Amino acid sequence: MFALLWLRSKFRRPSLPPGPRGLPLVGYLPFLSGNPHHKLTHLAKIYGPVFKLRLGPKLCVVLTSPAFIKEAFHHQETLFPNRNTTVCALLSSYGCSGIVFAQDGEDWKKLRKIFVRKMISKSNLDASYCVRRQEVRKVIKGVFESVGTQIDIGKVSFLATMKSVVAMTWGDSGRVMGEDGVGLEVKFREMMDELVVLLGSRNVSDVFPVLGRFDLQGIGRRTKKVMGVLDGILNSAIEEQRKMGGNGGGKGGYLQLLLELQDNEDNSECITNDQLKALLLV
Repeated sequence: MFALLWLRSKFRRPSLPPGPRGLPLVGYLPFLSGNPHHKLTHLAKIYGPVFKLRLGPKLCVVLTSPAFIKEAFHHQETLFPNRNTTVCALLSSYGCSGIVFAQDGEDWKKLRKIFVRKMISKSNLDASYCVRRQEVRKVIKGVFESVGTQIDIGKVSFLATMKSVVAMTWGDSGRVMGEDGVGLEVKFREMMDELVVLLGSRNVSDVFPVLGRFDLQGIGRRTKKVMGVLDGILNSAIEEQRKMGGNGGGKGGYLQLLLELQDNEDNSECITNDQLKALLLV
């Protein structure tokens, strides 16, 4: 009888790649302090390009080879469409309404179609070339004006990219001033910088969902605060762009494009307000 039970448990055991042993309850989590990507690289040298490890109660499979990653997310994308959502990601994507964290389904396919064929299509990118060039020139001019001082090239490059993306997204509505006299695009960049930090922060509630209600590290509260500001900015920009669009003036960028889709009677491309704002935050 014991032999039958052993054979039954053996055949029921899923076929998983090798991986390091962890501790009870917490798994391999305590060993990922410092720079986790360095530790994962070290584990890949021991166990191969595909290995497993437990982070708390969650079983994770790590892919470190470009070939395996391409196989999983390109050739076998129908088998790996969904992912675990962090607390910050859930709050910052309007309940997974955007293309990045949305679950596989008709809504996700519609959002991907809009993003690929409308927002980042070749014709749209070509049309916004002058906008990107103008923003890059502004940053280069700022570098020349800072002769004799230390310059962080990484920060300057990120700033140039961010300014270009914001200009392409908002169009003329981004130049509208808020109540404190600061342009919406300036506030938007400030809040997005903070949101990026929060998205990259380690949150114990993501590994142990039962602790989510306590928000021990305050990441949930901080994300809600940032999203409150961002939501106000998005609503102001949407309202202003509707006025500009109604008057037939102004360059709307991606925002105007999405507003036109929102008003579209074709259900295959019509999007909700939350989906519109989540796409703008991509």
